[in-house]
Amino acid sequence: MRSYCTYFDQNYIPRALVLLTSMLAHCGKFKLYALCLDERTFEVIAKLDYAQLVPIRVSDLEAVDAELAATKPTRSKVEYYFTITPAWLLYLFDRYPEIDFLTYVDSDMCFFADPEPVYAEIGTRSIAITPHRFSPDRAGLIQYGRFNVGLMSYRRDEAGLECLRWYRARCIEWCYDRIEGERFADQKYLDRFPELFRQVAIVAHKGVNLAPYNVNNYEVTEAGGRIMVDDQPLLCYHFHSVREITPGNFQFVLDGKHGAKDGVVYRVLYADYINQLAQIVQQLRPIFPEAQLSRTERDAGSIRPPAPPPWEYRPRGWTDNANELGGWNAESVVAARQRDWVPYLARLASTGRLGDGHDHNNIMSFAYALGLAARERKKISVLDWGGVFGAHYKIAHALYPDLELDYTCKEVPLICRHGRELNPEIRFVESDDEALERRYDFVFVSSTLQYEKNWVELARRLAAATAGYLFVTRTPIVEAADSFVVVQRTPAFGSAYQGWFINRRALLATLTKAGMALVREFQVMESFPVPGAPEAGQGYGCLMRPMLAAA
Repeated sequence: MRSYCTYFDQNYIPRALVLLTSMLAHCGKFKLYALCLDERTFEVIAKLDYAQLVPIRVSDLEAVDAELAATKPTRSKVEYYFTITPAWLLYLFDRYPEIDFLTYVDSDMCFFADPEPVYAEIGTRSIAITPHRFSPDRAGLIQYGRFNVGLMSYRRDEAGLECLRWYRARCIEWCYDRIEGERFADQKYLDRFPELFRQVAIVAHKGVNLAPYNVNNYEVTEAGGRIMVDDQPLLCYHFHSVREITPGNFQFVLDGKHGAKDGVVYRVLYADYINQLAQIVQQLRPIFPEAQLSRTERDAGSIRPPAPPPWEYRPRGWTDNANELGGWNAESVVAARQRDWVPYLARLASTGRLGDGHDHNNIMSFAYALGLAARERKKISVLDWGGVFGAHYKIAHALYPDLELDYTCKEVPLICRHGRELNPEIRFVESDDEALERRYDFVFVSSTLQYEKNWVELARRLAAATAGYLFVTRTPIVEAADSFVVVQRTPAFGSAYQGWFINRRALLATLTKAGMALVREFQVMESFPVPGAPEAGQGYGCLMRPMLAAA
């Protein structure tokens, strides 16, 4: 009988059940002790009533470990989870005398073969830890520690318990979700185990704790119904950072030579894991309706690759096949914008500031430009190119309540669909041609021109649709460098998109050639430094009008 333990909250119940399913298939006789980090988790796991799964409330642990419980108010939820790790293992040794050798596994681990080769490698030693074995493309992650907490073992003997007690004391002293000296969360303490304690096994099996941060070290193949890691079978894989971003769409870190969709890692490991997660969520619905795969309190595993930079220079220019970026026509973008809608309307209805910092500057610039276009008029036509749900229509009404607006908003299909529900007073148009088939008194282009592959042609068409004033604003411009392409990532929207940093002279020349005269330039107060790019971008606006009207 092998003894395992893990811990998880209600956000990770589906992952923990995939772990359990894989253990039932591959791990022989075992008990899996599950520390339930909230009461809802305990209720669900207890109701499932698996013979091999022993649920334990976190309050039971806290009742016998006052020092651990005392750290709870001083740490974030995820930091408290980290702090729990060694205390949880010691609790099990104290409460269950039948446990001789205890293996901790992260709840996002999945077994693919019998792990007995690992136990054979450990032999009679008292402590076992697994190295990250970072691949060259992840070498910088060594700052988070040489070893991974995701799978480790301890024996009930002097050396094993001494190590756990030292580990618990260190986590009680300091356990935060940041790098500070030689410490990081509960993980970097493992680096000291080989120097401080006897009988430490550093597991060498290539198929143990395979993960996104080391898989590129190996050839992964499928043969005879088994997954092989070079010449050794895959025993367990650490499915780090698998998240459902929108219904049915999952995000995970997998790139390099194993990032191809037709490869074994992607096609077999990840596709099967995601399918199992989705099936378990559906099976849980009758007793756990809130089961989901998107929200987490703790990232999947202790190691988190550095987040991709918010801006990335693309020296090769625009890429036509950039579907992996998500783009603007995405449910995550719609959801983020919907969350902001009601608070935004409340702000407009108040007598306070309409925005902070550059937002206030942008709104006042819009108000100035709209005021010029509406001068001595009771009604004007407006084209808002890329206006999301029509927020600037609401701003215009708040600032010019007596002005009648014939307002058209050009947007992507998903945003148009929701915009028609949230703001039915205005016309939402998905087609460029339909939006540009007429002329408008005021054409407003805020933070959108740069996302068009052929921005020059779009600028010409917008100029042709302008009868009064054209206001192009919140556009990243450069002064010395030629226009170049970047990728912009917006975590709040869960998406990324290509865009241009446009040379200012090229923008003004394009609009002038299209028959427009410059009325005024605007400093938007935004700057966009991009690593490796020829020049940092600056937020810019220009108000134009047809030359004949200007004359």
